[in-house]
Amino acid sequence: MAEDSKSVRRGVIGSIFFTIFIDLVGFSIIFPLLPAILQWYLPQSAEGSLIGRIEAFLTNISPASGSGSHGVITLVLFGGAIGSIFSILQFISSPIWGRLSDRFGRRRILLITTSCTCMGYVIWMFSGNIWMFILGRVATGLMAGNISVASAAVADITSNSKRTKGMAIVGIAFATGFMIGPAIGGVASMIDMSRFIVPGAIVGINPFSGAALVSIILSLINLVWIALRFPETLRPELRARHAISANPMANVRMDPGPARQVMLVNFAFLVSFSGMEFTLTFLALERLNFGPTDNIAIFVFGGMVMTLVQGVFTHRRSERMSEKTMACIGIAFGLAGMATLAMANGKVLFFSGLFLKASGIALIAPTLSSLISLYTSPNRQGSVMGSFRAAGSLARAIGPVFAALLYWAIGSRLTYLAGAVVLMGPLYMCYRLPKPDKTAKPLQF
Repeated sequence: MAEDSKSVRRGVIGSIFFTIFIDLVGFSIIFPLLPAILQWYLPQSAEGSLIGRIEAFLTNISPASGSGSHGVITLVLFGGAIGSIFSILQFISSPIWGRLSDRFGRRRILLITTSCTCMGYVIWMFSGNIWMFILGRVATGLMAGNISVASAAVADITSNSKRTKGMAIVGIAFATGFMIGPAIGGVASMIDMSRFIVPGAIVGINPFSGAALVSIILSLINLVWIALRFPETLRPELRARHAISANPMANVRMDPGPARQVMLVNFAFLVSFSGMEFTLTFLALERLNFGPTDNIAIFVFGGMVMTLVQGVFTHRRSERMSEKTMACIGIAFGLAGMATLAMANGKVLFFSGLFLKASGIALIAPTLSSLISLYTSPNRQGSVMGSFRAAGSLARAIGPVFAALLYWAIGSRLTYLAGAVVLMGPLYMCYRLPKPDKTAKPLQF
């Protein structure tokens, strides 16, 4: 009987892995394309339009620019704004989806969010101008609750002593999705749909509609998979109704305690880290003259490192090394990665910094998820995971804008060095976290 339960649990973990993997592949297809997408949309904006006026203003006053009307610095600022819109919407929606999953179950919420994410990709496919493109990002941002709900499902079925192993599986799905998605995006960007483009159309095909179509197909595959293969992990008697406030800050608020400390560590880390992560393709354009297809190497290399570190180190060492120790090591690696990237003028240093950066996030992501889950009662996993991911999304909204402004004002080198200094704060906070109780057993479902 115990063996049967173990086999069922492995099957559920496999279903969660596939759901997150497919979701992240579709989501990350756009990453290597963003500079090129903006280079295509921005010149279409009339000089007197809002976008045109903002672009002209930024180009004229940028102290680090001077590279033309559509230079790297201007693209970084526009890209940072778009990235932040998406993350702010995640911040608003993630705790709501988490609370709803505690009430209605994980599977039902995943079906809703995946369906609506697919619609966001449809809008992207038919975005004839930048405003339609932004509308598509708004739709996908509001529906981005899959990761927090899937993480809560992992917490439902794993014991405290195995929690980090379970979260490492989520991390591996995350890493491989981010590795394969950008690679597919780079390849899909070469699909020629120019004969269908109608100049000046609000709704119409764009040069990146092929990549959007791939994201749509992947979302549909994920939707079918969840409907047919994803079991409900939260028993009805363990479900709870949590208040949902119209104030987003109220939805992420936690009572004082170690769970809130973990959320603050994650927030501080991601403010700095997401700024570096967002500007990475722009840094590659500036230092190495990389384009969309060249950027494939960045994401594939980073994804491979994350997968290996999480699969070989985090997954296997989680029962011999504490979550707090692994998280501290991860933050230290991220700090070293930022400092290395700050000085990188060639491929060797650039990819060395990328190795340290990828190793850092591979260590810290599953361990912080595990820690906050261990500090939380079973009937609040969805709520707390939603708040945890929402705080991370808020950090990802702040980080890119902050990094883009620094990049614009003082250049890339000082921006990355500043990011390394900021990481000293979460490193100290992580060191002070208490040891969690790891004796509880998993829920039966």
